[in-house]
Amino acid sequence: MALSLPLLLVFVTGLHGLVERRGPAGADWSRLTSAAGAALAAVLVLVNVLQIGLTLSADGLAEPTPAFELVWQVHAAAFALTLPTLGTTFIGAALAAHASGLTRGWQRLLGLVGGSLLLAAGLGNFAIADGSALIFVGLLGFAAWLVWLLATGVRLVRG
Repeated sequence: MALSLPLLLVFVTGLHGLVERRGPAGADWSRLTSAAGAALAAVLVLVNVLQIGLTLSADGLAEPTPAFELVWQVHAAAFALTLPTLGTTFIGAALAAHASGLTRGWQRLLGLVGGSLLLAAGLGNFAIADGSALIFVGLLGFAAWLVWLLATGVRLVRG
């Protein structure tokens, strides 16, 4: 997690720079991507801090205490909130990259579908925080994000 946060911020900032240099097309989507990426990073920091705290406090517990269970619920809720922020980041990045001519049409479609899956799963964040299987809808969106990142990264590196 420690490396993924700076990489996320470098990616959205770099994408913003590429889009801006290519002209005004996609600039608004690029700004949305930067803002959503920063919000995602902030929520992921909260998730990570709570996860570390839970791990450290669980040592030696025979059964979870009410305070431990509360922190676990907050951790689950924060994790569920990463879904809509990642979906927004994904949709914005896909639209910005395509509008500026950096990616192909299928990558825009993948971005819209994957981001929409993440947003749809994010609508059920209360259910996900309570352990719902709706998290698997978000998992499909996350897998699409990884495919999009790989395909877009290869395309950007190749020029």
